[in-house]
Amino acid sequence: MQHCFMKAPLSAVLATVVLSALLAGCADKTVEGGGYAGGAPTDVATATESAGEVEVAIPGDGTWRVGTDVEPGFYVAEGGEDCRWSRLGRMDVDYDDVIARGFVARPVVEIMDGDGGFHTDGCGAWTPLESYAGTVLEEVPGDGIWIVGADLEPGTYVAEGGDWCLWQRLLAFTPEHDSIIKGGSSRRATIGPDDVGFYTEGCGSWTRTG
Repeated sequence: MQHCFMKAPLSAVLATVVLSALLAGCADKTVEGGGYAGGAPTDVATATESAGEVEVAIPGDGTWRVGTDVEPGFYVAEGGEDCRWSRLGRMDVDYDDVIARGFVARPVVEIMDGDGGFHTDGCGAWTPLESYAGTVLEEVPGDGIWIVGADLEPGTYVAEGGDWCLWQRLLAFTPEHDSIIKGGSSRRATIGPDDVGFYTEGCGSWTRTG
């Protein structure tokens, strides 16, 4: 299956924290299901899998029916370099039925009540945000959206850097622009106690210094 994505400006990417801004410039595509066999739903996605105390709602690649396989809500992915996802208006989709899509290493996505399906490829398992425990890291390993209080603590972080570096502090995982507290391109960021997320791209790993 071929995917077409374009790198959006950071303001567009994070103004839609669920990353719905990466639609332009793609030819029509058909998203094929991995969660269905012979047109009938399997019970893979509806079963709760345990990795320690972590609830897994979407076990991996495929197209999952909203309301049957996966419930509306916020989800965080394990992530991967080639992670991509699409929110679908219905299951038998073409490009016109893609509500939103994103291509980010470690996304947080809100699946909406009116969505028909959700397609994921290369993102690993998805966990409901409300039950995501995470592991607090002294070093944030790289690109993606990281959950404050679960993946990292408030404090000052310094990035190893790359050819370019973009980051944003998030007040909420919602599409509204006012969910973005502050953004920058420097290799130093201070995450506040009211932040809920931290998005980073191209900065390499971040190490806490204070």
